[in-house]
Amino acid sequence: MTIPAARSVRSVVRSLTRAVLVVTLASSAAAAQRPRTSIVRHPPARVLDCTAPCTDSVTVKYLGSGGILLRHGGDAILTGPLFSNPGLIEVSGVLPVHARTDVIDRRMAAIFPDRQGIAAILVGHSHYDHLMDVPYIAEKYVPAVPIYGNATMLNLLASWPLRGRLRSVEGTAGDSAREGTWIYPKAEGPHATHTRADSTVRFMALRARHPAHYLLPPRSRGWSLPLHVYRREQREPATEYPATAWEWAEGESFAFVIDFLDERGTVLFRTHYADTPAWGANGMPPRSLGRFDLAALCVGGSNTVAGEDSIPTAMLRRIQPRYAFLIHWEDFFVPQTADPRPLSVLKKAIGPYQQRVAALLAPDHWSLPAPGDVARFAVHPRR
Repeated sequence: MTIPAARSVRSVVRSLTRAVLVVTLASSAAAAQRPRTSIVRHPPARVLDCTAPCTDSVTVKYLGSGGILLRHGGDAILTGPLFSNPGLIEVSGVLPVHARTDVIDRRMAAIFPDRQGIAAILVGHSHYDHLMDVPYIAEKYVPAVPIYGNATMLNLLASWPLRGRLRSVEGTAGDSAREGTWIYPKAEGPHATHTRADSTVRFMALRARHPAHYLLPPRSRGWSLPLHVYRREQREPATEYPATAWEWAEGESFAFVIDFLDERGTVLFRTHYADTPAWGANGMPPRSLGRFDLAALCVGGSNTVAGEDSIPTAMLRRIQPRYAFLIHWEDFFVPQTADPRPLSVLKKAIGPYQQRVAALLAPDHWSLPAPGDVARFAVHPRR
């Protein structure tokens, strides 16, 4: 069969990109064996702000690779975790990748036993490191919980038996200039347990953007070529589950505003979450949303964009959070550990990133957590 010319060109470009990525990953792997760069680990024990008397609080658990579990009372929101952690060569597209159910089961038992009350799973974009483990976790551990993400996610998981639990936020998202639609997950779908009026958790999607993964050569050389991998959309329902990292297409990217509410609908605790870095207006909430309590800031990717020195300063100044959790910073090409090392591409960037956070937040108000770390924050109701 003759391959259409356009498809042939795409195939050549994809093959060349994979070749470049393999070389880049190999050099990253070599760099990973060198002595660790000194960073301030800043465990969340220093962030705790719930000393007696503390009658109300929100807990935040870091699950790794950008996944977090936010909990207030009987309500919780989960963002896409990754426990399988395929290696560098595996994700080059040369070898298959898949959810490692034995690893997931061990990690769920070790750091994620508190699964009650989860109202929704939020996935900002559909790369493997945010979505690949989600179907198994959703099916086995949190049945009936809806999963929100982009349209590509719905198409990638079309062959998975999730029974109508997949929902797109593409038509409801806001941006830096306007609010989107508030979604009350416990009031939606056939398994609804609340109405919008009595729901105590809600979220809003905000349009974001994923940056390039690598710069070749590094920016320090004076010029560089951005390499953005897995950058495409899945426009039709897939008939088979993705087999390689390359098949986990990125799709549109989104950040989320997550609110815990009291019984009158008053905001008790507001979180900004993103699994992509806060650069430019991407993922930025409109000013109408006011001040936030917590910013879950994605460190990964912040080193490849123009204006790196303004990340996450512009976001912190816009939302003025009381606390910040720095996430998606650790090496997720190796099994999870309580003492992770940073991604090799972030080794030079993570120190300055922390310094920019420390310039705006007190030492006990931000954290660089390891998978399994937990912080507990006092709730200060808004007036």
